[in-house]
Amino acid sequence: MKRLLVSLIAALVLAFPIAIAIGRNPWFGRWMAYGHGWDAFDPLLNFFGVVGVEGEGDVVVNTLLIVSFVLSFALAWFIFGAVKRIRQRKAQ
Repeated sequence: MKRLLVSLIAALVLAFPIAIAIGRNPWFGRWMAYGHGWDAFDPLLNFFGVVGVEGEGDVVVNTLLIVSFVLSFALAWFIFGAVKRIRQRKAQ
């Protein structure tokens, strides 16, 4: 339970910086600029019935935040487990 709680808190803290890092990455900008990104987001845009530029941006930003939260949770879960194993090995 402790590992889950610590991982969730760390994921909440790290989600925004990771989303910013993904959004500012040059490959992401090229991917979106050449239209491949919009092709990938097309099913989500159709699912939510988005019409207009503002709605498209909201879907992209929210997707980035969800992906960054999942990545940060996995990273925090892995680091917490690794630290726990290292402490157990040192205790023995």
